[in-house]
Amino acid sequence: MAGSMLLAKSRSNLRANSLSFAAQQAMNMSTAPQVQSGATVNSVLIGIYRFWRSQAPMEKPHAPVDDRMLPAIVTASDQRAAIGTWATALFCTILASNLLGLVPTNEAPTSGLGFATGLGVSVWATATTLGFYKMGFKFPGHFIPGGTPWPMAFIFVPLETISYTFRAVSLGVRLWVNMLAGHTLLHILTGMALALPFSLSFFAMVPATFAVGCLLSALVGLEYLVAVLQSGVFSILSTVYVGEFNSVKLAGPLAKVVKKGH
Repeated sequence: MAGSMLLAKSRSNLRANSLSFAAQQAMNMSTAPQVQSGATVNSVLIGIYRFWRSQAPMEKPHAPVDDRMLPAIVTASDQRAAIGTWATALFCTILASNLLGLVPTNEAPTSGLGFATGLGVSVWATATTLGFYKMGFKFPGHFIPGGTPWPMAFIFVPLETISYTFRAVSLGVRLWVNMLAGHTLLHILTGMALALPFSLSFFAMVPATFAVGCLLSALVGLEYLVAVLQSGVFSILSTVYVGEFNSVKLAGPLAKVVKKGH
């Protein structure tokens, strides 16, 4: 009888231990997704922190722009950083588009008239919108030089308006023509250079091939230089056009709204 009681007690203990183990497993299974989600959130936060810390090296390229070029263009010192970042982003975008044309079997987006003209028109529209925002209906007065007699204003305003509107075309067409001309010249000379060695004798083929290789290398280097220069010219002119109205005091219809907001 004592043996049966001991056996029953051991069975009850075993059952209690099994239930406790099952409850512990269920608790672990319920907390596992929470632990995984917590680890995921922690990884995301660490990634954001590392990316945020890496912004300082990434922003170094436009430091010379902020220190040297912008003070001569933008007189409002509190807005130089924003315009400098915008100009640097514009420069990098155009430079990347120009360099795509140097990849074999690829064409630069800026060698297309629509893309280049679209960039020029967008910059012109940004400067014009900023001018109307800052000056309101006094915007046409920007085209009249200081000290000009009123009768002469009827001559200056149409001429300056045409000149100002032509910026939208000249800014993009300048970029398009330079990139298209460079790539076209490179393609033509490459085709001629590849056909030249095969039209010569075997002994003249080796020096001709070497000379052609040197010529093509020089042309590719020139294309890299043109890509950088045209990106810089476009960015500098865009900064000049936008900075032309950026230093103007707010006097348009929204001036009262902005003052009330402050």
